[in-house]
Amino acid sequence: MRATVTDANDALKSVENVLRDFIEEVLREQFGDSWVAKCGVTPERVDRWNERREEERRRLRGSGVEERLLYYADFYDIPTILKKNWQLFEPCFGDWKTMEVYLDKLEDFRNPDAHRRELFPYQAELISGISGEIRSKITFYRSQKTPSDEYFPRIEYVKDSLGNLATSSESYINTGRVLRPGDEVTFVVKAWDPRGDTCESQLQIWPSFHTIVEYTKDTTLRWQVGEQDIGASMEVKIFLRSPRSYHARGGFDDIVSFVYLVLPKS
Repeated sequence: MRATVTDANDALKSVENVLRDFIEEVLREQFGDSWVAKCGVTPERVDRWNERREEERRRLRGSGVEERLLYYADFYDIPTILKKNWQLFEPCFGDWKTMEVYLDKLEDFRNPDAHRRELFPYQAELISGISGEIRSKITFYRSQKTPSDEYFPRIEYVKDSLGNLATSSESYINTGRVLRPGDEVTFVVKAWDPRGDTCESQLQIWPSFHTIVEYTKDTTLRWQVGEQDIGASMEVKIFLRSPRSYHARGGFDDIVSFVYLVLPKS
């Protein structure tokens, strides 16, 4: 099946998020909490990231704000950080020249002029291929530290329609958002499977243990908030499982959670 324009756009978003998470993971392991100051970009660039995060906090009034600083960096900051710290990333990605070409191509397709043009099929295939190659290298690198990654799928990220993002490494998100019966929240699930199988997701509400969406291959899950969901700390759990007979955690392979305050209609 050929990659579509939608597939290509999803691939761009996915590889960008995966790279940001991986860069922070590697640099934090090497430098600890001072990793930002030692990441290789200028203090002016870091100041700009902080400004963007503050702007987002003001815009959203502190609710559902993405706190990870690297998510406010421009994409062109990523090659700078990787090149400055290549001795740390070379075991994962190998040759810098190849990686540089990959990133240049992704940057070309991310710019506004490219977004306004219809992609040719071969361009969509190229984006999906580069994204898959980078993600596979990261997963293989991690699998050398965590052998289970060779057998079990994992959630790369789940994003709700309110702007909250959960990943396997940060799987519990207290959103601070207030919902009421009648509201609808959608969740977009992005997963990776070592065998390339299509995984299934399920959505449950805790502590009522109410299943809203049974296991499905759809990547968008919808929760229509009801009276039964009213509570001070309602937890939306999204489970991931492969189609295989074995799983990492009993009946499922990975999980993320979002917590909301659900109040009665005023």
